Amino acid sequence: MIQQGLVPYIKEQVKNGYKPVAIRAAILRQGYSQVDTDDTMNYALGAANVLPSPTEMSTPQKKMGIFEKAETVMFHPGLFFEEVKDEKVGPSFVYNLIFTILLTVLALAVKGFDLYKQSPSTAMILIIASVFGALIGIPLGIAFLFAIIGILHLIAKLCGGHGKFADTYKALVYGSTPTFFFTILLTIIFSIVKVVSPEAVPWMAINSTSTDPAQQAALLSSATTSISFWFFIGVAVIAFLWSTVVTLKGLGKLHGKNAWWALLVMIVFFIVFMIIVAIITAILFVLLAAIFVSLFASLMHTAAVTPPPPLT
Repeated sequence: MIQQGLVPYIKEQVKNGYKPVAIRAAILRQGYSQVDTDDTMNYALGAANVLPSPTEMSTPQKKMGIFEKAETVMFHPGLFFEEVKDEKVGPSFVYNLIFTILLTVLALAVKGFDLYKQSPSTAMILIIASVFGALIGIPLGIAFLFAIIGILHLIAKLCGGHGKFADTYKALVYGSTPTFFFTILLTIIFSIVKVVSPEAVPWMAINSTSTDPAQQAALLSSATTSISFWFFIGVAVIAFLWSTVVTLKGLGKLHGKNAWWALLVMIVFFIVFMIIVAIITAILFVLLAAIFVSLFASLMHTAAVTPPPPLT
């Protein structure tokens, strides 16, 4: 039986770019029968053969590759998060790891080139040290990311979210795609410009062209008024806002809410995060102060001890 109330919804979702299979799955999750859903879909779409056959629908869909994922999540986030709704943590973890390694390798290449230009004799040692630092930093960064997402997920659940930890993880990782993309793009662009024409990117030349404080101050002043500087700032702002919008859409959809709910969750998260940082900072300060006082008292005690009289 055709459900007339679903017809506008189906047409609207098709207009928004959703595939019929994804729309069908969403309707079935609301409790409608398969027969009513198929009849309504075919009626709304105007053709009896628009939906795949039962055999085709039972066949697993081809998984999206990393570049297809990046393109879809950036330009069609609603469709993308509907597609990955049942995805586990694994694929998104690999996705994040690939981009992290790519950014790390790119950063090491740029840094290695700079070190070689400044001091070829010591460049190799410093590059090896940087590589070891990256090998340690990547696992620590991943662990930190899991901890951050764990806090965010807890807040999302307390605010009425229905998703799992995997959903929160997917929202943040896939939502960061614009930032990943623009970071890679800007690094490549400015690295090329720095090699070809360093003066075109003044703030990149500050530490490498002169040791004179006055000249560095002049370079810094010109950097803040250069076109390249404001281009960089503009692109960074666009990347941040783009990633924020995608993340909010993903977090809301995967938790059965909307983007405004996700925005509220993120605001609460940042408040809680800042409180945690303040508490940890205070604890570290107290510990360091206690260690300093203990060492100072020990030194004062040692200095105050009167040596025994000499033997006669």
